[in-house]
Amino acid sequence: IDGADWDRAARYLDQEQMNTEAPHGRAKLLVELGKLRDEMLGEHDLAVQAYELALQSDGDNEDAALPLLNEYVATTQWSKAEPLAEMLAKKSGKRERPEQHRLQNMLGKVEAALGKNEQALKAYLAANHLDLTDQETIRGLADVSFKLSDWAGALTNYQKVLTALGEEETEARAEVYYKLGLVKQNQGQAKQAINN
Repeated sequence: IDGADWDRAARYLDQEQMNTEAPHGRAKLLVELGKLRDEMLGEHDLAVQAYELALQSDGDNEDAALPLLNEYVATTQWSKAEPLAEMLAKKSGKRERPEQHRLQNMLGKVEAALGKNEQALKAYLAANHLDLTDQETIRGLADVSFKLSDWAGALTNYQKVLTALGEEETEARAEVYYKLGLVKQNQGQAKQAINN
């Protein structure tokens, strides 16, 4: 199939969704249009628009919500990402474990970016429960624990982050040592703070 055929298919799906009144059916067509535009035609912005229209038509459409969540996180549109991340994480029980983890982790990232540290902690803990070794989750837990002044949680998780960092990652290691020093200082352990 060449580009002209994909273009015709996109126009057909677009025409079809305009003539479909049932919200669920219209959303399904728009999701297919979004996939086609993104994957076959390289029209990313039009694909995002199709997914947004699909979600307006059917607010529970996970097939539209997932690519939109990825887009909003990639473009740091945190307030648009939040309701999608919440919905997808809540409904993730039927998905494979790695996908459940990814969605919980993404919810943690979104909530942390919005300064909602309690919700971020809850999401990161759920993600950590699904995968104890994921470094992004452990780092998220450490950062959120730090922001919440949970010094024991921050200490444990920053230590885990530190052990996973390579010797050549000097900037990242320095940042973690700095945070560990602040944790020790806040725990009233000035001597250990200096050593970190």
